[in-house]
Order: sequence, then structure tokens, then C-alpha cells
Amino acid sequence: SILAATISKTSFALTLLRISSGWVKWVVWFAIVTINVAMGLSLIFNWTQCTPVEKNFIPSTPGTCWPRETLIGYNTFALGMNVVLD
Repeated sequence: SILAATISKTSFALTLLRISSGWVKWVVWFAIVTINVAMGLSLIFNWTQCTPVEKNFIPSTPGTCWPRETLIGYNTFALGMNVVLD
């Protein structure tokens, strides 16, 4: 779902690039880069928060995970960026 949201926003922004000019074009490029970086990191962090990766799906697997507050904090930030750029 993170990837789908990012791709849909990027495709709409690319449409806006075709009809914009001047400083608006720079704002749209800023939005494209920002949303892809923020949401891309969110996607990566969701998969790499635990070692081994199986611990993400099977909590009884031996291993370690990041503190939940870390992931929740970053995902809240990414969601805020998503809302602002909408």
C-alpha cells in the first residue's frame, strides 16, 4: 500500500509537470523527490526493522527489532509529509 500511494502521487505529479512552468515546476519536482524519499524509507524500514526478517511475521522467532516508537515516529513523519504534499 505504501508503494501504491507513492506511485499514484508521482504519476499525478508527472501529469502536473506537463502543464506547469516556472517556479511551479520546481515545487512539483520538490514534491516528487520528497514523497519518494520519505515513503521509500518508510517501506524499507518496515521490512528491515527486525533481524532476522522472519521476526516481522513470526514474533516468536529469536532475534531483535527496533523499538516500536522509532518506527511509529518515522511513519508518522512520513504520513505528515504525505498529507502536506497532497
